[in-house]
Amino acid sequence: MKKKILFVNGHLNVGGVEKSLIDILKNFNYEEYEVDLILFEGLGDYYNELPKEVNLHFLDITSTYGSYKECIKKCLKKKDWFTFFMKIILILSSKINQKFLKLARPLLKINKYYDCAIAFRVGFCGEVVGNCVNSKKKICWWHHGECQYSEKTRKRMIETFDMFDTIVSVSKGCQLMIENYFGNLTNKTIVIPNMIDIESIENKAKLFNPYLNDEHEWKFITVGRLSLEKHVDNVVYIANELLQQGFKNFIWYVVGDGPEKDKIKQLINEYNIKNYIKLIGSKKNPYPYIYYADLLIHTSLVESQCLTVLEGLTLQKPCIVTRSIGPEEFIDQHKNGILTTKDPSDISKEVLLLSKNKKLKEILICNSLKTVQRTYSIEIIMKKIYDSIN
Repeated sequence: MKKKILFVNGHLNVGGVEKSLIDILKNFNYEEYEVDLILFEGLGDYYNELPKEVNLHFLDITSTYGSYKECIKKCLKKKDWFTFFMKIILILSSKINQKFLKLARPLLKINKYYDCAIAFRVGFCGEVVGNCVNSKKKICWWHHGECQYSEKTRKRMIETFDMFDTIVSVSKGCQLMIENYFGNLTNKTIVIPNMIDIESIENKAKLFNPYLNDEHEWKFITVGRLSLEKHVDNVVYIANELLQQGFKNFIWYVVGDGPEKDKIKQLINEYNIKNYIKLIGSKKNPYPYIYYADLLIHTSLVESQCLTVLEGLTLQKPCIVTRSIGPEEFIDQHKNGILTTKDPSDISKEVLLLSKNKKLKEILICNSLKTVQRTYSIEIIMKKIYDSIN
């Protein structure tokens, strides 16, 4: 008889967590496992990549968002009793105790008994698995590169973790961080990095060349959500520093979207460097932009693992990376990549060094793919996952 596995996540929009989830589901052994997936916030861009063997249950709770009064008014008007009762349960859960979520079991219709239930995100997904799912084993995935919560939220998360058998971190740095921050997790935490599907990435990377008509000597690429923690606005300051140093034959492409987009556009105009930086939006397939670039520069301040840089290494790109707990685990300085501070002058120095030092560039390219093959391959990561759920 097949073992029954449940994954719970918010959505399948483009993002590192969702990409990791899709990679896992694509490589599951469906001859031995029956897999259900519950989503609460939408299907998203990766929906079309979901294997047909996965039983998808979409329970839209987005209509519960917003003020209590407005939500209740709309529910009564539309006779939307699912949202009406979910909103009340969520308020009780938030204001009094998360165990009130148990009342949502009939609404969510999670009736199966699972061999293993996996909350692929902390927060609501973790609380649903903890309170509403019957299973032999429960696992919660931790993807975040920092812990900055109010004491009330921290205690609530500890309550959630108490309902789980295992807490998975995607890097050793993350594991140590949550053990120190939450306490009393030492016997529960394990490390399972996000996998890198080398063959798939290489195939997607060669589908088209986005720079066919670009004659710049150096093409830089940055891929990431345009949000505060990704610090993509630093691209402007680094580019300006390079120009002041007389380094001008470059173009910098930024793949991504997010709340900081307008601010970054404004900075580009203020520094009058729109001819050097191109914001090209979010791309479902960013790999050709990495593969045909000359250098990947990653400016993020916080990374639990950093899929973007690992994908850059997979495509044998020299990578300059701002230090954080994720990249520090796999970047060996000036051997497979370059770690630096967030200071624009420090990053620009490394760019200039790489532009002049052909031997260093060759060393980085030579060692990059080996890093991924050694630690992050599908076979290695799927074995860790099977070991954790059995």
